[in-house]
Amino acid sequence: MKKADLELIRDYLDGRVTVDQLDGLNRLLEADAEARTEFRIMATLEEGLRDLSVSTDGQTAGFVGTDTVAGSSSRKLALRPIKIGLALVGIAMLGLLVAAALPLWRGWQWSRAPVIGEVTALSGMSLHVDGVGTELVPGDVLRAGRYRLDTGLVEFRTELGVEVLIEAPALLEIHAADQVELGAGRLSAHVPPEGIGFVVQTPSAEVVDFGTQFAVEVNEQQGTSEVHVFDGEVEVKGRRPEATPTRLHTGEAARVEAADQDPAGISLASDRFLLTLDEPDRTHTDLVREFGATAHYRMRPSEDGQVLSEGGGRYPGRIFAREKTRSSAAPGRIGSSLRLGGRKGASHAVVDRMPLEAGTDLTWSGLIRADSRPRSATIAQVDQTGRRMRLELHRDTGRLSLEIHGGDDGNGNRLLRLVDNEVLSLGEWHQVAFTFKEGEGVLYRDGIAVDRGMMGALQKSSAIRFSFGARLGIKGEASRRWDGRIDEVAVFSQALDSAQILQLFQSTQSSE
Repeated sequence: MKKADLELIRDYLDGRVTVDQLDGLNRLLEADAEARTEFRIMATLEEGLRDLSVSTDGQTAGFVGTDTVAGSSSRKLALRPIKIGLALVGIAMLGLLVAAALPLWRGWQWSRAPVIGEVTALSGMSLHVDGVGTELVPGDVLRAGRYRLDTGLVEFRTELGVEVLIEAPALLEIHAADQVELGAGRLSAHVPPEGIGFVVQTPSAEVVDFGTQFAVEVNEQQGTSEVHVFDGEVEVKGRRPEATPTRLHTGEAARVEAADQDPAGISLASDRFLLTLDEPDRTHTDLVREFGATAHYRMRPSEDGQVLSEGGGRYPGRIFAREKTRSSAAPGRIGSSLRLGGRKGASHAVVDRMPLEAGTDLTWSGLIRADSRPRSATIAQVDQTGRRMRLELHRDTGRLSLEIHGGDDGNGNRLLRLVDNEVLSLGEWHQVAFTFKEGEGVLYRDGIAVDRGMMGALQKSSAIRFSFGARLGIKGEASRRWDGRIDEVAVFSQALDSAQILQLFQSTQSSE
């Protein structure tokens, strides 16, 4: 309620209203249910108002009478501060009790709701039962109800076998094993034959599945919904009763601007939605192991969304990000990837104290995708005693470069710079690798050596620190952040030959 309306009610109860104010109060009480409720609460605090008429006798005199108009000879209302204070304290205590009891009541209702499925995986934060305080983790049963995901990812499976992945920030209401309502966020679903007919509703659209893999995104601010079909067929329409349904097939997508509008075709965004948290194709992984990798980062989302998981669990790293709602996980070339936002506060990752068994020999290999070209940005950095390597993308040229600092051949040569002569395309995945052995560095892109050079000998080092997505200073401060994604990073304590680098590239193409 407005402050002025509350003051008007108080003036009436104190007997200080004019005839004009009385007319305004009657109009307020006739039009506003909240004002009538507030009026009744305040009136009960006045012991002398038991005979107050609040439009219950059917007369046309209005909600309140003129006997309290200022200047009349009728009785005035006498305030009783102590009793009123005690009543207010009682109301406040009652409000606190209700506030404390409401989540318990909602929790009891949720615990009696039908079981819909099970939470199977998460990354970043638990799934919250909205308004209850209950948090769900993998292995917990999922019941009909409203849910909130503040950050990260959660995956669940319904009793019909439908696998659903939610990306935060998201609001979701699950009605049944075959029907969910997405109020905000992103949802991807894989529907088996027994789940055909699975329905996803949004504020503006309704999607009916016919056995497929599809994704839905709801923009809460704009009120729009998008549907993207990666395999199979769905039916999408606006939420109005007379809406005309549209069929979408593999590779098609549509946007519904509002509930009273029909779907409009748009381009499929295959790189926007993470479809699963499961282990992807293992062809590349098997080859990385065969070549003897010291560490392999598949960029599979960890449970807390902050640990950078390593395949063998020996050398985990840490993901640093100030963007708490947006997940660092994104669709990758193989499975998921690490999202690197390019601006202050965006993600970067660091791994400390990884041993290298062969001294100065090294291979670094990874899949990268540039989304823009910010000012000279560092994709990866490797630090050892007496040596630093930086793989960077330059805005002015759009080319990759590798800088190796350290060593001295007696001629003052302490820097080797290798450059790719071709512009790195945006929005596409590339394999990038570099090796160093006996003073020679080689830079590779998509399995082919693009530059090589020699520098002085380096002192041997038994451990390294490396990072993704930013240039790190001596104290670990991050700058020159890279805008893009990175996937399938492998580190070897020996220099792979050109045939092995080509094999690694070819193995990443097998999931096409």
